[in-house]
Amino acid sequence: MENYELCKSLNEFVFDVNQVEEKYYLSEKVTKYVLALGTKNFKTSNSKTDLEVARPLLQSMHKMHRAGVDNYVTHNKGRIRKLTPKECMRLMGFQDDFKQVVSDTQAYRQAGNSIVVDVLIAILKQMDITKFGVKNGN
Repeated sequence: MENYELCKSLNEFVFDVNQVEEKYYLSEKVTKYVLALGTKNFKTSNSKTDLEVARPLLQSMHKMHRAGVDNYVTHNKGRIRKLTPKECMRLMGFQDDFKQVVSDTQAYRQAGNSIVVDVLIAILKQMDITKFGVKNGN
């Protein structure tokens, strides 16, 4: 089985600050909640934002989990925001011309329930190798 190296970072999937609508930025109250390490019943290992490697996307990410669970980026003088649905789709391997025809909540769910396109292609290629013993030319 081939090894694949990580060749892209989260920053390559994130829009420029001028392309992001205000609704994706967190209020001060929500920012405090997101950056907290948790409650007595639920603790996260860290509350870092701006990670180089994205955390897995969850179908429930529209609910604004802690920073130790979901992906957040910092823009505009330290303001924190969640990823946009299009950025989530980019992370999953969809092209920018993919049309979002559902609400943001549904788009986040779709991204969280999806498999990364490039990973799926690699799995299918590996299955082809396993089934026939040779590569199928690709």
